Amino acid sequence: MASRGFLRSHATLFSTVTPRLEFGAPSTKRSAQRSFVRYQQKYASLEVFAACVIVQVHANAGIQAVTSDIMRDTALLDSNSVALKPSI
Repeated sequence: MASRGFLRSHATLFSTVTPRLEFGAPSTKRSAQRSFVRYQQKYASLEVFAACVIVQVHANAGIQAVTSDIMRDTALLDSNSVALKPSI
């Protein structure tokens, strides 16, 4: 919950804010004191290839680090210049 809340609160630090941009269900790996929460980036419900955010959460101190490799500029997609539905 802490990781998702952090991403929502600081969305403008990571990418353009658009209602079509979202993060999928998290996958979590835990160690003794930390959790590493990975979110796959999605645009219009389609996964963005190799785009994810990893949030490191410490049991006592909250968010310790965020690593992101995500699509930041959605202008071409938002303008519908790129088709999101396959066609023949």
